[in-house]
Amino acid sequence: MKTILVFLLQTIKLFGLFLLFSLIFYFAINWFNEEYQGMRKYDEPTGEAVKVYSPSVGKNTKSNFVDRLLLYYLDGE
Repeated sequence: MKTILVFLLQTIKLFGLFLLFSLIFYFAINWFNEEYQGMRKYDEPTGEAVKVYSPSVGKNTKSNFVDRLLLYYLDGE
């Protein structure tokens, strides 16, 4: 009888620790989500940012697409 009670007590302690750490993890993830939710990541950069890509205005779209596709295949990315 004593071994069953010890086993039951250890199981309850293990479940309690699991529940405690799960709640800590849950609230940490929510805290990070709230922290980064307010960031406006699609705003135009300020400061000394450099524009990396500017589409060609004079070229037709089919040729531009083929050129970009070939560049993609050549770079392997």
